Amino acid sequence: MADLRIFELAIDDIAIDPRGCSELVNRTLVRGSARRRVSGMCADDRYVYLSLERRPPKSLPQVCRFAELSSLNPDEIAGGIMARYNAGFTTLGSFMAGGRLWALFARETAGEGAAR
Repeated sequence: MADLRIFELAIDDIAIDPRGCSELVNRTLVRGSARRRVSGMCADDRYVYLSLERRPPKSLPQVCRFAELSSLNPDEIAGGIMARYNAGFTTLGSFMAGGRLWALFARETAGEGAAR
């Protein structure tokens, strides 16, 4: 069975510093001997909770990015998801911050330090 860890981030922190919070997640994924990957995300009105599982052997590491998607316009939401998909990113989940929709995106990298 997977060794699941829950990683918690304040939504306000993500909205203020999405790049810094993304890097915090990325450092967490490669820290220690148990390399991890984000397997899911959920949120309440204050926090984002990431499910971190052990990365399967020989699998590539992830790089994760928090990004603002839109002001709830369906075309903008779909367009933002599609643009990131075309750049190799998968949408892991979304949450609201300041009346805007944010999401966490991930893609596999070529190595531990790639795409940072």
